[in-house]
Amino acid sequence: MTGRPRPAACPSCGGTLPGDGPDETVCRCGSMWEVGEPDWRTIRHRLALRSGHACEICGILLGPGQEGTVHHRQPRGMGGTRRPTTHGLSNLMMLCGGRLGGVTGCHGLRVELDRAAAETLGWIVPHGNGPASDPRLVPIVLWHSGRRVRLDDVEAAYLPPLDNIPYHLPGPALEST
Repeated sequence: MTGRPRPAACPSCGGTLPGDGPDETVCRCGSMWEVGEPDWRTIRHRLALRSGHACEICGILLGPGQEGTVHHRQPRGMGGTRRPTTHGLSNLMMLCGGRLGGVTGCHGLRVELDRAAAETLGWIVPHGNGPASDPRLVPIVLWHSGRRVRLDDVEAAYLPPLDNIPYHLPGPALEST
């Protein structure tokens, strides 16, 4: 516990927070607040439900022998961050690439090695102000199908993009990954 007072409502979705126990740090929307460490077991479970236990870029099934890694679309920055949306479901993707380091699979080869293309495809969201820096508003491209979807903070589900463009048109960013 950090000594900061518990917020009256979830800083991410504004909803009522669960009980007052010290271990209850996850809102129903998946966001965290500063009373404890993230509940990675719950977060990974919700990401697996959303993705169908598959990498959200290439679609390969994850499980024994092919571990998934949690990718923060908006980079945490050195030393982490105190933003309540850091561990929200809209800011996280389940990717192939191993749990330690993320230097293989889609996490390493498609996101980290070509960050400009990853940003174009919504896999990285830059820091800043406005809609282009809000993971809840920036759609991702499911590379294996070309579908564009928004990631929901409340349900482990995909939402249609706000611009109603359902598919990414192949171009340099998608072809180079």
